[in-house]
Amino acid sequence: MTETEEIYARLQDVARGAALMTGTSVEVTFDKACSSYLPNRTLEALMFEQMQALGAPAFDEGDQRYARTIADTITPTGRAADLDSMRRMTGHDTQGHIEAFERQPLADSVLAPGDGREIMKGSTDVGDVSRVVPTAQCYVSCFAIGTALHTWQVVAQGRSALGHKGMLKAAEILGSTAVRLLEEPERVRQARRELFEANERAPYVCPIPQGVRPSPLAF
Repeated sequence: MTETEEIYARLQDVARGAALMTGTSVEVTFDKACSSYLPNRTLEALMFEQMQALGAPAFDEGDQRYARTIADTITPTGRAADLDSMRRMTGHDTQGHIEAFERQPLADSVLAPGDGREIMKGSTDVGDVSRVVPTAQCYVSCFAIGTALHTWQVVAQGRSALGHKGMLKAAEILGSTAVRLLEEPERVRQARRELFEANERAPYVCPIPQGVRPSPLAF
């Protein structure tokens, strides 16, 4: 039994114990689960080479003006938290760029990755994909610094020119990285070796129990 399975079993026992103490009943319904994301450093390094070659999105003054109107709706705390996250997740040689970001609404330069110890928190089924296939991710500026996810500000900027420029730049980076992999098969072999060695150290176990099926959709 993995550590995750042990924790899940213990939580079920806690719920059953609470039901016994209160004279009630409990029914456990498994909803979802996802594994931690496993970055492939081989692919990350190649993708960063493409980011450096292609550069950041070319935002014009119109994009900057629009981003400023959005930035005016963001709390100073939210903006400071975003900048602090950039500092923690990137290399020391990028700190000058981040200082410049403090005076502008958009991130408009490529930041070198850090040592990998700091990660962006969240949950995603990409985590399970990364345990089976070598996977890398990059972040491209599509909205004003400090914009919180799942907000109206994200929606508004997603349909704007600056959002589209960021999206197209990300597609360009992903596409050019794929071309490099086709041209350099040794990189593919190296990425596969890295994943194999990672799974040797900590074998992948799907966190969804056997027999669990998707719930039927209600229309």
